[in-house]
Amino acid sequence: MDDEFKYVVPIEEIRDHIGVSNQAENIYKYLQDEEIGAKTAVIEPQYIDKDYFIDYAGFYARSFEKIERCTKRVHFFSGQFDQAAFENILV
Repeated sequence: MDDEFKYVVPIEEIRDHIGVSNQAENIYKYLQDEEIGAKTAVIEPQYIDKDYFIDYAGFYARSFEKIERCTKRVHFFSGQFDQAAFENILV
């Protein structure tokens, strides 16, 4: 795995990865709900989402701004684990 990117983060650090917007704030508040109880997030930094790619091809591909072709996908877990534990599961 890429040592420069941390794929597993505690939920308190998720704002660094989902950005600053009303939608991101709503997601963060939702994750803090006791019934949801998210404690850990696993991030796929170069995810190709079909719907995002359709939007990209229809609009962003013609833009002069540099817009990423890939997006991030984030998985939330109620269990608490770190990068090392996650990598051990993958081996």
